[in-house]
Amino acid sequence: MKKILSLALLLFSISAMCQNYKLEEKSILSGEKKIGTFEMVVDTLKIVLFEKANVESMIPDMVIELGVDPKSVRYISESSFMGNGSIRELEVYIPSPKKTPPSKDRFQFGYSLGRHTDMVNFRLKYYRYYGIDATLGTSIHRLDNERNFAYIGLSNEFNQFYKLGWRGHASLGPILMATSNTNEMTISGAACLSLQKSFGKNAYFGPKWFVGGYNELSLGIVIGL
Repeated sequence: MKKILSLALLLFSISAMCQNYKLEEKSILSGEKKIGTFEMVVDTLKIVLFEKANVESMIPDMVIELGVDPKSVRYISESSFMGNGSIRELEVYIPSPKKTPPSKDRFQFGYSLGRHTDMVNFRLKYYRYYGIDATLGTSIHRLDNERNFAYIGLSNEFNQFYKLGWRGHASLGPILMATSNTNEMTISGAACLSLQKSFGKNAYFGPKWFVGGYNELSLGIVIGL
């Protein structure tokens, strides 16, 4: 009985220690104290600890924090404050989409080129997964298309494709359309779906769909801040 109680207390202590750890800008913190670092080197997750700590359970969070495709992580390299080190194969398990944290970008600016329309878009995130999505569309490369539009909608991030390295958001709102050389304007509703894959720090590319009052499929780049 004493052994079982001792084991339970030990497991509880380890669990409590892990709960105090957090990740911030490629650093591992215990409270406000920096106890280690982590980074990606080609296909290896490299962890360096300045003091003894068990951060095994935080590996998926590190991969998410770095914004890399989980399937691209093949190995893990661990170094300790004692100078000991090891490297082993690694298979990263990413938690369910509901537990995947929201994007860290507060602002996003993008340009998309569609079949008929050039689009400049802006997204402001105001709380966790929620934001405001705005797009202005016109045609520079298609002189025969004289339609222009302005769209603003409420958006929500989704992470169902995060295991494949993709994130995105969907929005719904009014769209104002105008035709060049006329005084006519019409207002309608539209839905917008945007998928993004990272190709650098705070840089993404991917498709954008508009469905409803204006239908368009485009491909573009996004810069996050």
